[in-house]
Amino acid sequence: MKENLQILHLEDVDLDAEIIKNILFEEGIKCTLTRATCKKEYLSTIHQSEYDVILADNSLPDYNGISALKYANELKPKIPFIFVSGTIGEERAVEALRYGAKDYVHKHHLNKLAPAIQRVMQEVELERELKESETKYRSFFENSIDALLFASAEGKIFSANQAASIMLGYTEEELIKLETEDIVDITDPQLSIFLSKRALNGKAHGELTMVRKDGRRFPVELSSAIFKDSKDLELASMIIRDITERKRSENELRKLSRAVDQSSVSIIITNLKGEIEYANPKALEITGYKLNELIGKNSRIFSSGDKSKSEYKFLWETITSGKEWQGEFHNKKKSGEFFWESAAISPIVNEEGKIEHYLAIKEDITERKKLETDLSSAAELAKLGYWEYDVYSDHFTFNDQYYRLIHGSSTEKQGGNTMSAEEFSKRLVHSEDASMLANALLDAISSPNPEFLGKEELRVLRDDGEVANVSVQFKVLKDSSGRTYIVYGVNQDITEQKHDEKELIEAKERAEQSDKLKTEFLAQMSHEIRTPLNVIIGNSDFLEEMLADNMDS
Repeated sequence: MKENLQILHLEDVDLDAEIIKNILFEEGIKCTLTRATCKKEYLSTIHQSEYDVILADNSLPDYNGISALKYANELKPKIPFIFVSGTIGEERAVEALRYGAKDYVHKHHLNKLAPAIQRVMQEVELERELKESETKYRSFFENSIDALLFASAEGKIFSANQAASIMLGYTEEELIKLETEDIVDITDPQLSIFLSKRALNGKAHGELTMVRKDGRRFPVELSSAIFKDSKDLELASMIIRDITERKRSENELRKLSRAVDQSSVSIIITNLKGEIEYANPKALEITGYKLNELIGKNSRIFSSGDKSKSEYKFLWETITSGKEWQGEFHNKKKSGEFFWESAAISPIVNEEGKIEHYLAIKEDITERKKLETDLSSAAELAKLGYWEYDVYSDHFTFNDQYYRLIHGSSTEKQGGNTMSAEEFSKRLVHSEDASMLANALLDAISSPNPEFLGKEELRVLRDDGEVANVSVQFKVLKDSSGRTYIVYGVNQDITEQKHDEKELIEAKERAEQSDKLKTEFLAQMSHEIRTPLNVIIGNSDFLEEMLADNMDS
């Protein structure tokens, strides 16, 4: 109740007015009384202020309480009206209540006045709170993003908000003509369980399938409760949320979870401090740890100690800046055994772009590193050039022998043993060599054969301007999914061999030319000798025939 009530008191008897004032004061009713003694003063005074309550005698010389009540109802209907009279009878009191009076108190029982005022003011306060609650409820009901429905115990819908209309495809007028079974999929096996739970507990929460106006079914999260209204009728409330997108996301997450669990590569997720929050089965298989042995541990638990602080610093600066880091780790298993991993570590950001976790995708490359070491060592022993072509970075990495082979043995080494494929192709003497190399690498990369072997010869322009002939033999390395990611091989300088081959060819050509000249000379000599001999022989035969009869034996 208010601290200080504003009371308009219609009373023509001074003594009665004073008694009532004193009684209110004694009963602890803090108030300011404004008195009107006649009709004129009442009609004037009621306009002058906002009163909390009106007290009125029933009978005045020029006015009566019922008339005063009717006027107050027309002018200020929210002000509670209480009769305080010594002449009001039972019939008149009933009439007063019918016209809207809140109570009546006989002047012979003024001890009931203060409680009557307190009760009336409590009712006013309660009514105000109810109005506010109704306003809040109506605002919540109309503006809720969830669909809200009210139905009878038999399932007859009698109220629906706008969200329900949008979700179900009906207007509110159409919905209140339906039963709940018209919008709920009655074939859903969860429905009977849901209704049984609600009947037992008075409320239930679960997931069901609902049906739109066009017949499409969709999943919802439904909360329903049974309650009774002011008329003791049993009603049901329903709060409905469409979870189609959530279900789709859950299905995608389940697929992703299965893919991660069945992945042939290690997947590890850490927090911002680098502490492990998740490791998939492949990571556990490779490292030999159990999941509970890794959760909360820093990812450096695998470190062999080979990487320097500067390398880790670069890694950390890369991923904390929102970029992906790629590289290799020489790691250690739980058993103490060392192994190699290639890794790609990237940040996981939220919708606001803030980094929340780090994701590491790693693959065991121990066998590859062993093979590379063996090949490189063999190449060094044989003085062969050894190289690797990384398909993803499009770069060549090679040993010192290969560096000397393509730069020239007299060239002072500058920079590291790495070169882009584009830079390497520029060193080839002819564009046909570049095309041949590109096609050979493409065949190697696309070949389904894990034992693919390739061989060609290239001509390389060295730094000193000399052209080197190089024989190339290479092999592919594929990951677990069959994709080629490394092409590696050996090269040999065959410039001297090519020079020797050229000299042999030229010597052969010279010998063949000499034989040709000799044959032509002999043929010519034969021709020159046979010509006069043939004349002599012919003439001899002629003379022999002509002188045959004149010659003796």
